[in-house]
Amino acid sequence: MIVFLKRADHVIFKIQEYICIITSVLITSLIVIAAIMRYILGINFGGSEELVLFAAFWFYFTGSSLAYRDDAHINADMTSLLFKSEKAKKRMAVVKYAVSMVIAIVATAWAFQFVSWSFELWPTTPIYKLPLALSRLSIIISFILMSIYVLIHLIRSVAILKGGEN
Repeated sequence: MIVFLKRADHVIFKIQEYICIITSVLITSLIVIAAIMRYILGINFGGSEELVLFAAFWFYFTGSSLAYRDDAHINADMTSLLFKSEKAKKRMAVVKYAVSMVIAIVATAWAFQFVSWSFELWPTTPIYKLPLALSRLSIIISFILMSIYVLIHLIRSVAILKGGEN
């Protein structure tokens, strides 16, 4: 089972990595192409913002879930300043991840409601008529992944507190 979970994590990680690479190249390319067309060729690339918006949603939210996976997201962890003993730091890690888990569950529920609402209303972009629900799908996927990663960090921190290893 552990081998399967590690393999699944690796596959999901690679998919996220490719999404981030492809969307960052796409965003940069679209902005450069739009600038060249507008300022050098004098042609308006109408709707380029819509395409950038789609890619940006997937880039931002996929990057967020990757940051949670590696526990590399921005945080204000002051436990090393407030607590000197390793045991207290380990306890605070459990508290931090437990609170994060509650927040992640609530945020995932809200994201699910928002994305469901987007699928019900099916709003589209003005120029290309692209369904906004498809870009917003990245929100729920990333929040589900973030919740899973927070749960993994919580389980790991409890194991470390009990004297186990990673």
